[in-house]
This record gives sequence, structure tokens and C-alpha cells, in this order.
Amino acid sequence: MHTNTHDFARRNQVQNAINVASEALAGQRDKAGQPLWHHAADMAKTLLRTGQGELAAVVAALHDVLEDSTFTPEQLREAITYPTTHLDEVLVVDLVNVLTRKSDETYKDYILRIKKSHPVAIAVKIADLQHHLADTTAIPDSLVVRYEKALGLLRF
Repeated sequence: MHTNTHDFARRNQVQNAINVASEALAGQRDKAGQPLWHHAADMAKTLLRTGQGELAAVVAALHDVLEDSTFTPEQLREAITYPTTHLDEVLVVDLVNVLTRKSDETYKDYILRIKKSHPVAIAVKIADLQHHLADTTAIPDSLVVRYEKALGLLRF
């Protein structure tokens, strides 16, 4: 059986990003009690499966790292730099930064900032919101409303 080298490299790069997220977010749980990094790994795999591309999958895997861990942008860049990578680590970290809500930012301003940014950041945030809304029993009604409004803003 012939294995496509590009497919292997792509899966490897996404898996490396998932591993970094797993390490950075170790011990943290989401509202449903699952390890926080599982959410990011599920998003990354979904984005790959739906043809969004490797960059989107890697950014999805890492999207919570700067906001929910002690990693700095520099540490994140170093953690995802591998000799065999073909992704631009600076772009990856920039996109993760876009997806990181600032402490002085309202949620609406955060969503509007993402909307004005890179198409990959928009795609990852939409996937993030959709993933959260897939099981609304795990989140309060107020968050369901917030996430649905955010999806509306990002899509139109």
C-alpha cells in the first residue's frame, strides 16, 4: 500500500500541535468535565476531515493555549517548531493570538476583531462555536445565546 508522504506530514504536524495543546492544558477540564485539550483535538480533526486544511487544523489544536495556559507566544512558537515543518510558525502563533481574547475586550469586540482578521481565524472560531453548541446540555443557556449570536456575526 502506498502512503502519500504529504498526507503523513500533514497528520504529523496536526498531531504535534495536539500534543503541544495536551501538554499546555494538562489538568484543565471543560464545562462537561472532559480534558480541555480534547475539544481542540476534536476541532482539529474535524477541520482536516472537512477540507479546511492543515493550517486551520493546527491553529484549531492550539487555539486555547495562549488564553488558558502559561505559554507565551514565544514558547508556543518554539514548541511547534520542528525540523520537518512546512508551516509558518509565526503565522500559526499570530492566528492563535487573534483567537485569544484580551482581558480588556468585550466578547462582541473579540468576535468582531476575529471577523476582520484572517480567513483561517474565522473558520477556526466558527468551528469552536459549533463544537461548543453541539452539546448544549454542557453549557448554560446564556452561553448558548452568546455563541449563537457570535456565529451570526461571523457568518454575515
